[in-house]
Amino acid sequence: MEEVRKNERKPGRTLLISNDHQDELNVDGIMNTHITDSGSRFVVFDTIENAQQAFDQLTNEGVKVKYSYYKLFFRLRDMNLENTTYDEIKNEIKTRLSQLDDVNIVYFKLYTKNRELIGSGDLTVDCKDALDTLVNTREIELNNGSMSVYRYKFRKSEYQGSPM
Repeated sequence: MEEVRKNERKPGRTLLISNDHQDELNVDGIMNTHITDSGSRFVVFDTIENAQQAFDQLTNEGVKVKYSYYKLFFRLRDMNLENTTYDEIKNEIKTRLSQLDDVNIVYFKLYTKNRELIGSGDLTVDCKDALDTLVNTREIELNNGSMSVYRYKFRKSEYQGSPM
C-alpha cells in the first residue's frame, strides 16, 4: 500500500479541477462531469486508478486539482460495544458497505470517550453517488446491530472557503 503523507489527500474517484483549466480532458474512465457556477469541474471516474492517472497528468501540467470527498455521520444501534473492538466494527461496516453499489470508503473513524467506543463516528466516501446511496438507505443492517447514516453537517469553523 502506498504511503500517504499527512498533507496529501488519499486517492479517490472524484477530482475537483480548478476553473482556470478549461481544456477538454483526454483521459480514460470519465463517468460524469459536473460544472459549478464558478466553472470548476467535479469529474467522477470509474476507478481510482484512472482518477490517479488523470490527477498525475493534470498536476504535471500545473493545473490546480484535488481529490473530492463526501463525509457522512453514522450512529450504531443494538451493538454490544463493550465486547467488540474498534477494528471488528470497522471491518464489519466496511465489508457491509462494500456490498452496496458503488461505495468506496476513503476514511473511517469511530468516536471514543475515555478510550471507550460511544457508538457513533464518521466516514468519507469518494463520490457523491455513494453519499446519496448511503443517505437514501438511511438504516443499514449489520451482523450485530445496525447503523443509521446521515449527511455530515459542517460547522462554519470547519469550512475553509471556496473549493479552489
